[in-house]
Formats: sequence, structure tokens, C-alpha cells
Amino acid sequence: MGLLWTPGYWAWRDGLYAWNAGYWGPHVGYYGGVNYGFGYVGVGYAGGYWNGGVFAYNRTVNNFGSVTINNTYNKTVINNVNVTRVSYNGGAGGTTAQPTQQELAAAQDAHTPATAAQAQHQQTARTMESPRSPRPRMPVNSQDLE
Repeated sequence: MGLLWTPGYWAWRDGLYAWNAGYWGPHVGYYGGVNYGFGYVGVGYAGGYWNGGVFAYNRTVNNFGSVTINNTYNKTVINNVNVTRVSYNGGAGGTTAQPTQQELAAAQDAHTPATAAQAQHQQTARTMESPRSPRPRMPVNSQDLE
């Protein structure tokens, strides 16, 4: 079985927001109930799964453009949430999601740290003044995220 990504997230803890770094593991863990889209709808991952050593991608949440990917399937993802664009857990206005039993179990799995590019993106996220800040301390543009 391959690894799956659990995204990092901001969470209110002990009177301040703290960054919880993302990681690779055999199961998707808790990421604060944040709806990041692209298959990460707040709990688990609806964008694909490992099938016999090959990752199968859900075309309904992944956009491949003109690239041909053979190991795909189509499964509707129903997103029954009020889209608020809130991207942090706890505190004033944050998500109130608590980890599921599966997410708590995934926290005990062996984890592999983020790749160098992912670590750089997380560093950018950590340098934001706070999740409620109107803008980061340093500029972020689409090229930084590629």
C-alpha cells in the first residue's frame, strides 16, 4: 500500500493559533475539518485510493486537463457543508470538527514528513500572521504553489 497525504492546518490551542504540519501515512488523518477541496472535504480523502499497488484517481475531484490518466474512476462526492472558506479549526469562527475514531487511529501510524516542496509551502503557511490575517507577511502567488 502506498502513502496518503494528510494536509496541515491551523488550530486554536491554549489561547493562540498553532500550525499542525501535514504528513504522509498509510491513512488520511485529522486535518481540522477544513474543506480544502480537491477531494479533501474535511474528513478523509475522496480523490482516490490505492488499489493493488496502483493509485486510482477520482475524476470528479481531480482535474487532469488534457493529460491522459488510465487509472481513474468517477464517484460523485456530495459536499453537504456550508462553504464559509474558513481554513482553521477552533477559535472565533473556526471549524468545530473533532477527529473521528479513524483519524485518531491514523495519528498513531508511522508518518513520513512532507517533501521539500511541501515543506516550503508549509513554511509559507506558518509565516502568515494568523489564519484570520487579511494577508500573509510575505507575498504568495500561484507560482509559489506549483
